[in-house]
Amino acid sequence: NVLTVFPYYGFWSWMTDRAAKYVDMIIEAIGRITGRDPHSVPIISTGTSMGGLSAILYSKKAAITPKACFASCPVIDLVAFSAHPNVPGYIRTVYAPLASDNIGDAIREHSPYHVVPYLPKIPYYIVYGGKDMAVFPELHARKFKVRMEEYGHDITVIEAPESGHVYPYAYPAEIKDAYFGNILKFCL
Repeated sequence: NVLTVFPYYGFWSWMTDRAAKYVDMIIEAIGRITGRDPHSVPIISTGTSMGGLSAILYSKKAAITPKACFASCPVIDLVAFSAHPNVPGYIRTVYAPLASDNIGDAIREHSPYHVVPYLPKIPYYIVYGGKDMAVFPELHARKFKVRMEEYGHDITVIEAPESGHVYPYAYPAEIKDAYFGNILKFCL
C-alpha cells in the first residue's frame, strides 16, 4: 500500500505554509475517501531541486510528520542561492509577501540550512550530482550534511560524481537503485 501525492505549484515548487497546508488537506481527504487513517500510512516527503527544498521543509511543516525525506539535488541554503549571480532575482519576489519586516528573515525561514535545528528527527536521504552547476554541492548538499550531523540528525548524503543537476531516474544505476530502494523500505 503506497500512496504518492505530487502537488504541483508551478515550475519552482515553494513549500510555504499555505502549500504545506494544501498537501496536508490532500492527505486528509485521501484518508477520508479511502477510509484509511493517514497516521497509519507511511508518508515520505520527496522532491528534486526546489522540490527537494520543499520536501525538506514539508518534513518540518507537515501536520503528520513524514517517516523520511528523500531529496535529489535540493536547494538547501536559499540565502546563498538567492545571492548567487546566476540565479534570477524573482526568489526575493516570491518570498516578499511572506516577510513581515525583513525579506532576509523570510528567505532564512524557508531555507533548509537555516531551519536545521527545527527539523524533525527522521531519516533524510540526499543525493546530488558532483557536477551540478545549478545547485552547487559545496553551497548546498555538502554543508547541509555537516550541519545536520551537528544537530544529531540521521542523514545520508550520496554524491554521483559525474552527474549534474538531474532527477533521480538519471543517476547511475547503483545510486538510483539505492535511492528508490531506500524509499521502498519505508513503504513495505
